[in-house]
Amino acid sequence: GIAFDGDGDRVAFVDQSGSPLTGEESTWILMQSLREELLGQEMVYDVKMSDVIAAAATDLGARPCVERSGHAFIRARMIALDACFGAELSGHYFHRELDGGDDGLFTACRMITFLAAEDAPLSHLRLGCPAIFATSDLRLQVRSSDQDGVVGQVQQGFRQFPQRFTDGVRIDFKKGWGLIRKSVTEEALTFRFEGADQVALEEVVALFSDKLGSRGKELWQQFEERAG
Repeated sequence: GIAFDGDGDRVAFVDQSGSPLTGEESTWILMQSLREELLGQEMVYDVKMSDVIAAAATDLGARPCVERSGHAFIRARMIALDACFGAELSGHYFHRELDGGDDGLFTACRMITFLAAEDAPLSHLRLGCPAIFATSDLRLQVRSSDQDGVVGQVQQGFRQFPQRFTDGVRIDFKKGWGLIRKSVTEEALTFRFEGADQVALEEVVALFSDKLGSRGKELWQQFEERAG
């Protein structure tokens, strides 16, 4: 199954058993469809993507380039680098053939062509993607005037750990990471977490929740509800 959004620039896939693919699974398969084309080329991905995607790009001989979440930022980076391929977790996929642009139908045709060439169902191809232990976006409603303070609280609370500032603040732990960033669509802070396994994921979310006091309780509750 293939689903497009209203203006056709985003696309999502469902395998023959009726199970939707995650954005990372679709990205991973599309990267396999490019193979030699990616060798020595840039591949752009957004900051919310699993580390599995950067590792897969490296394995294929590409140069992974992280960018801020958002269509405009990924597209601009695609053009600046003349990148071969780009992906955003929300379902935008960018192609050099489209001058760095994204198009759901073009991406769907690439996926179908690859499936035909591999003579394998989508459910089989997705099994090649390494297991990913990551949350969906978790959101806390926070007034714009208070958001910098909360982001700073996280930054200071984890100052002993490596931090990245591509988009918001990402804290890197030994077995996972946590990201806090301002939403571009509402008065909210967006969080995403990844762990090496389910236990590590829970530990990372718990660390963030502990640093956020009363807001942390709401964050943990959201995590438990999604996990359940």
